[in-house]
Amino acid sequence: MKHASDSIPLRSSTWKLIFFAGLFIFVFAVASAQTPSASNTAPMTQEASELLKKALALSTEERAQFVDSLLESLEERHTVAF
Repeated sequence: MKHASDSIPLRSSTWKLIFFAGLFIFVFAVASAQTPSASNTAPMTQEASELLKKALALSTEERAQFVDSLLESLEERHTVAF
């Protein structure tokens, strides 16, 4: 029984190129599907918008501490114990 690869003589480098091109497309598609964009997120509430405006008025150090606290709260929410 003949395989499709028997009838198409391609160099090893060609197969590698095809493989990595497919891998790149797959990884890009998965990353795009998991990355929220502005078009598919809910609009910011008035309260959140006001809080952002106040946060932007803070000093650089205070904003960094504020962001650290927010990120930490998100990490705590998504931590899974094994």
